[in-house]
Amino acid sequence: MGQVSAVTHPTAKGQRRVDVATGKTATKPRRQRSAAALAHELQMNQAELEAQNQTLRHTQFELAAARDRCVDLYDFAPVAYLTLNETGFVVEANLTAAGLFGRLRPELIGQPFVRFIAPAAAETWQQHLSHALQQTGPQRVELALRRRGGDIPLVQLDSLRSDGTDGQPLLRVTAVDLTQRHLAETTRQVAQTAVLTREAERRRVARELHEDLGQRLSALKMEIAHRGKVLSLPQAAQRTVTLLGTVDQAIATVRRIAADLGPPMLDDLGFNAAIDALVRDTARRSGVHITQRTDEDEPSLGPDASAALYRIVQETLAALVLRSGAREVGLHLHQGRDEYRLTLTHDGVEEAALGNTNATCRGLVHLFGGRIDSGRIDDRASRLDVRLPLLAWPSQSP
Repeated sequence: MGQVSAVTHPTAKGQRRVDVATGKTATKPRRQRSAAALAHELQMNQAELEAQNQTLRHTQFELAAARDRCVDLYDFAPVAYLTLNETGFVVEANLTAAGLFGRLRPELIGQPFVRFIAPAAAETWQQHLSHALQQTGPQRVELALRRRGGDIPLVQLDSLRSDGTDGQPLLRVTAVDLTQRHLAETTRQVAQTAVLTREAERRRVARELHEDLGQRLSALKMEIAHRGKVLSLPQAAQRTVTLLGTVDQAIATVRRIAADLGPPMLDDLGFNAAIDALVRDTARRSGVHITQRTDEDEPSLGPDASAALYRIVQETLAALVLRSGAREVGLHLHQGRDEYRLTLTHDGVEEAALGNTNATCRGLVHLFGGRIDSGRIDDRASRLDVRLPLLAWPSQSP
């Protein structure tokens, strides 16, 4: 009998051979892959890697472009942006902020922001800084800033607290120069005051005409009538009648001029009564049928502002009635929560109504922050709207 050198044992996946002498297991070698299959797999992996690399490069390009856009938006924004730490030192600033303060950006970074505040407003800034760091919503303050080349008298600062990457509180601040806006508002207020002062002077002259000259003419009329009764000559009687007619015309002219300058009724009976009289007089002069609606309550304005509002109604109504060819006009004047609204409906020419609204009317409406619009209601009727914000009107005389 020969010597046994190996024994075969079955396994779950096949058979294995055990060398009896050494006790080592000898497994059968796996079937080798062909070279072509390996090459194909490598080519597929390489193509996949190249596609992923291309996608990665495209993503990196898009991220870089997005970063550049963000930098441009930040640095060249029309508003100055700054980031302050909790002690009020400048951490970041865009180029607009550097331009606002008349400095280079490195000259801003690391500096206490209070250094750029006008000395008189330093305490206001410190209070704002402390308050803004304790709040979660935006906070606003207006103060003067110091800048190289001249101070800025009025700047609006809006601050919002946020947390940095290290968890420390930061303050995001925007700064807007309000100097030009403030100057424009001041100019508008001066112009408003001039208009209201002019209206007050017109009302004074109108009252003097009505009360002084009107009364003198009435007295003259009574004297002429008395003289006519005393004299019995036919020529004197005829002359008296002629003189009385002339005096009546003079009295009517004085009353009309006084009403045009500033109706005494505006002071005596109020705005609504003056509008009623204006509508009746305009309808009588023009022959146009005018219907009106006004609020029961008087406008909450001082006498001079009421006179200016009356002037706007007067000029707008005259431009519409006398120049658009309208025969039917409706007037509605209403005080809402935040605006006065004058609405005129008419059967005239829409373009003529808007275009013929004269410069005086347009100037007054613009001066008080209002606007004039027009539009068609239907085939036969149009409307003209004048809107005036309440905030633009002083609540009492200057």
